Amino acid sequence: MPTRLYLNRWLTFVASCLMQASAGLSYVFPVYAPALKELWGYHETQIATVGSCFNIGGYLAIPSGALYDRLEKHKRFGPRFVALIGSLLLCTGYLGLYAAASGGIAPSFAFVCICAMVGAGNSSTWFDTASIVTNVRNFPHDRGTVVGILKAFVGLSASIYSSVYAATFASGGASAVNAATTFLFFVCAISPLMTLTLTAFINLVPEAYHEPDPAAPPTPPPQEETTGRRSSRNSSAPSFSAQTRFTFAYCLVAMVAAYQAGTALWAGTVNPSMHARRVLLGGLLGLLALLLAVPLSSGDWVHRKPRPEALERLKRSLLSRLAARGAKAAAKFRRSFTGNGSCGAGISASSEGALTEPLLVPGDGVSGTEGDRHQNPVAAAAATTPAPVSCVGVGAADNAAESSTETKAATGDGKQGTDSTVEPPHVTPAPPVVREGDLEAQLEALEAVPALPDVPLSAALRSPIFWLLMFQFGVGLGTGLSYLNNLGSIVVALGGQPGGQVVFVSLFSVANATGRLAGGVLSELVLRRYGTPRTLLLVGISFLTLLVIGGAAASELSDLYVVSVLAGLAFGAHWSLIPSITSDMFGLTHFGSNYTALQLGPAAGGYLLATVLTGKLYDRAARSHGDQLFCIGADCYFQTWCVLGGLNLVALLGTREMYAQSTKRYRRIVRGGGV
Repeated sequence: MPTRLYLNRWLTFVASCLMQASAGLSYVFPVYAPALKELWGYHETQIATVGSCFNIGGYLAIPSGALYDRLEKHKRFGPRFVALIGSLLLCTGYLGLYAAASGGIAPSFAFVCICAMVGAGNSSTWFDTASIVTNVRNFPHDRGTVVGILKAFVGLSASIYSSVYAATFASGGASAVNAATTFLFFVCAISPLMTLTLTAFINLVPEAYHEPDPAAPPTPPPQEETTGRRSSRNSSAPSFSAQTRFTFAYCLVAMVAAYQAGTALWAGTVNPSMHARRVLLGGLLGLLALLLAVPLSSGDWVHRKPRPEALERLKRSLLSRLAARGAKAAAKFRRSFTGNGSCGAGISASSEGALTEPLLVPGDGVSGTEGDRHQNPVAAAAATTPAPVSCVGVGAADNAAESSTETKAATGDGKQGTDSTVEPPHVTPAPPVVREGDLEAQLEALEAVPALPDVPLSAALRSPIFWLLMFQFGVGLGTGLSYLNNLGSIVVALGGQPGGQVVFVSLFSVANATGRLAGGVLSELVLRRYGTPRTLLLVGISFLTLLVIGGAAASELSDLYVVSVLAGLAFGAHWSLIPSITSDMFGLTHFGSNYTALQLGPAAGGYLLATVLTGKLYDRAARSHGDQLFCIGADCYFQTWCVLGGLNLVALLGTREMYAQSTKRYRRIVRGGGV
């Protein structure tokens, strides 16, 4: 059997978390958008369109999902190739934006939008697909927890890069335009190098290569294993359970979120010096470095061979299936030999039990080419079967004699047949033997969850749940993006200073990460303990989004602290709940295609709501006030909030219907052990 090299799945998990920290760079755009607006002379609708291009590119994920599913058999090359495309797009997109900002290329509106959408924005979908789908397949029984933690790092990415921007580029008296230009160069040069390094640690790990969980009941070792080999394997056994490692990871995410929230609030009240900002950035990087402790003591970091107990279990499973298949095929052969009518009357009860096969074979259970001809019990039976035997009726003396002679020659036992019955030959097929190719295919198989369905995208498109999910995805995230992308203008409209949105962006980012984490972990917890469907939590998040709209419509500048936190929580929870619900409703086999297809919802919502609707209504309010660049007044966004409130009310009713339709499915998932 050829040697396969798989990296420990916990290394893949940590690398995916760090990669996801660069998958949310589009959320940093509001930090430097006012500087680019001033530099390029764009009006509000144009700069909002650029921000929406980031989001649209970030949601056009069908190519990445389709390519991932296409390369699923290539468990190392497939995920890495998808992540590699993301790194190339990230470098290309931000290089174009840097060239436009530095004067190397004329900043035409079309060119800037293409760089934002195709390069900078779309790169995040390739990182997200490689990270989310790979880790959901590597940890199929912890889908909600994995999605929540990974999506939390996407939410934290805006806060992380905002801290880098404030501590490195916006300090020391640098102008806003120079800070934005230098930051774009940093993103196009350094971030792709980091993601390329992390790509080497991404791989799909078959179930036979998973490390044993210390919390699970111990599996007795195979009988042929020696004491020395057993002790060497135990020396590299994991020291902590999977739940312990996940608990450490989401506690670390919570610490980073709390740290960033505290520093953002402090920076909003006190104008810290450049040195203080860099000290705070060093503390943030130190917290992120603790993530490297997650894979420690998790067994071998490189798996060269499957676990012996997994190999033995697969052999027994294959032998059992082969034995059952052989008995069924041999019984079918006997029935075809005896035929219908008078021939079947002579088969005795003892002949029905003549075919027996052992479940285990001597030796290692792997055959070469000599064992291939014993694989098919029907072929083995046919090899010992003579020419067909004719059946006779009562009173046909000549045919009876001929039939008796043929039967005697066939069975070889010297018995004479009767004139109405024919004794079928006793067929004893060779014992089933596991071929190396069959065993290798089973070892390379990913872990399956029988309780989950297996629904391809073509079938999912015919499901009402799919479209209800997409509508909630589009309206919920479109509302969040309308708030986030226009925070700079919202602050100015409520009487704040240009650039005062940085603290609110950081709060939104921290709450976004918290919502992603809580949505995934809590949905997994309540589903596993109480059988509560994840769709019920989505109903609650839809209601929270509606409350955020009401709060934004009636808020003053000081109220934006609370509104930003609630908006970030609702926005982030969508990102962890909807992928988890997708895996529950449509399974894991086509998860990449189904999940990325749903992202067309936020792509449409991000453009139609955050750009077309918000931009046009804002420009109308600015013209009514006689303002040129910025609209001043609490009513600048009032019409926008009213329209978004109506859409979110419709989405809430649709989510309630989706919960009613999914209740029975979740009962089956819980009963079948799908969590």
